[in-house]
Amino acid sequence: MQHIRSVRTRTSALKAMAACFALLMAWLAGACSGGRLGGPALPWRQAARAAATLPVSAAPDVAGDVAALEQKLAAHPGDGEVRGPDQLVYNLAVRLDPVQHQFQGRLSVHLHNNLGRPLDQLYFNVWANAPHYRRAGGSEQVAQVMFNGQPAKAHLQGTVLVVTLSQPLAPGACGTVTMNFQSVLPHIADRFGWYRTTLSLGNWYPVLAVHDNNGWVTPPFFTDGESFYSLTAVYHVAVDAPKGLLVAVSGEPETAVVNQGDRTVYRYRAMAVRDVALVADSRYRVLQAQAGHTAVYVYYTPEQAAQSRLMLDVAKQALTSFSQHYGPYPYPTLRVCAMNGWFGGMEYPELVMVSFLGGNSPDETKADVAHEVAHQWFYGLVGDDEYLTPWLDESFATFAEQRFDKTLAGWEESWVRDDVSNPVSAFPNSDFPGQSGNADSPRYYDAVYDKGAAVLNDLMNLLGEARFDAMMQSYVQRFEYRVVTTTDFIQAASAAAGRDLTGYFSTRGINPRDAWSAPQMPWVRTETQENGCGWHVTP
Repeated sequence: MQHIRSVRTRTSALKAMAACFALLMAWLAGACSGGRLGGPALPWRQAARAAATLPVSAAPDVAGDVAALEQKLAAHPGDGEVRGPDQLVYNLAVRLDPVQHQFQGRLSVHLHNNLGRPLDQLYFNVWANAPHYRRAGGSEQVAQVMFNGQPAKAHLQGTVLVVTLSQPLAPGACGTVTMNFQSVLPHIADRFGWYRTTLSLGNWYPVLAVHDNNGWVTPPFFTDGESFYSLTAVYHVAVDAPKGLLVAVSGEPETAVVNQGDRTVYRYRAMAVRDVALVADSRYRVLQAQAGHTAVYVYYTPEQAAQSRLMLDVAKQALTSFSQHYGPYPYPTLRVCAMNGWFGGMEYPELVMVSFLGGNSPDETKADVAHEVAHQWFYGLVGDDEYLTPWLDESFATFAEQRFDKTLAGWEESWVRDDVSNPVSAFPNSDFPGQSGNADSPRYYDAVYDKGAAVLNDLMNLLGEARFDAMMQSYVQRFEYRVVTTTDFIQAASAAAGRDLTGYFSTRGINPRDAWSAPQMPWVRTETQENGCGWHVTP
């Protein structure tokens, strides 16, 4: 996620953002009623009838998908830590209602128990239920949860959905979770919501949480950045939309577009991605160009037309530059969606959002596009726990953006007292009240974006540009489609330098915290308040 241009403009930008929040809905406590989990939206019987009209996704070849995914992962060893469940194949079907600003969905997830012990529960993160969105009128409900065709007990509280299995899943066994869900989009210019004619669906469906050395990871939603963490999967997505609503989706078309009366059905497949997003607008126009083997699409409304060509050119140039520095971009498409928003931009695999609320200068647009394209490597290909170690994608994307823009600078200790490698909730910010500081504190951006980028620039100067690029290419190659920790990067840099750089990074505010667990963290109380559950739910 891109910062608001600079920390000096962030205060006014956040105030403008706050003005957009319609306080239309009180906190909706998670409850289970009549097979429905979540806050009120459509009457559930009406929603169930709507769900019956969802498009039937092309039946995925699960065995073929798993084999293709495993083949990709085998080429990238990662760090050896067991994270799961793995062998994930998502099948999503969604029907959009842009008039009522709602959608109904159906989800199935194939998974494999690689954790070495029986699993009697599965955890999902339901980001659409974050307080940030509920305050703007949004909500998501879940119903008819099944596991291997049998009803499963499910409990949704805040952003955490716990699915209790009637029979434990044995180590090495596979299973399939299915559920229906429906959402009311919040009226907000954001990565998830609706504003004017644009529907933005980022982090819009229940996503299986990661179980790692800390247990099930269920962090609270972070408004001013990301708290997302997911494993690489294969996605099949079917989108049913009214004719005339142009839809941009992560991935590649799986079948031809089908017109059914006054509706259009899009079917996409995304191979080896962490999640999928979509943006829809009836006024979208599209520019297309080629960057090597990648087709680049820019979606824009008439108000954004003046900078559409710049967005296309920057996306092409950034793809070429970053592929040379950090390793090839492996996907056949990249979609850049201009939209309304307060946040500069937001990254998803094969699809990025660039916001234009209030207007952008060409320099701002260039920086935003380059930053989000850089996230295709740092978050998309090389994954991380964005809540625990946000610097591992934001510092890297900012560094790549500034290197592309030729605006790199060295770091100064006087900038900020916070560690670059802190979790997001260690910083005072609007999402976690009760800490020192105020809602407009720029310390998160100072540390994680700007200071982190400066540390990487200093490392490049220490190693030399050629050796730095070789180190980064080796790092990406090892952790592509995997998950990285701070320890992993320090080890990669140390190997390139020929000496242990742990102390070098420590003096610059970067320290391994990969083994921290929720009870040891002083800020866990605010996290419990935010999502109704503890952060890491231990086994």
